[in-house]
Amino acid sequence: MDGQAASKLKQLIQAVPPGFLVDMAWMTRHAISRQSVSAYVKQGWLERVRQGLYRRPFTTGASREAATGW
Repeated sequence: MDGQAASKLKQLIQAVPPGFLVDMAWMTRHAISRQSVSAYVKQGWLERVRQGLYRRPFTTGASREAATGW
């Protein structure tokens, strides 16, 4: 992963709490390409919910209740 891609991933992680959903339109507005999204899914940074809709997975120690308390 190059520096620019790492920066986009960091931006995504900071903007989207675990358990929250983002769509492809949101990622496009934040200059995250479809290729990057595909790589993030393969690496486990995102989970594909359905076409064009993704969830940031819960991390170890985070719970589903964390999403409602955000």
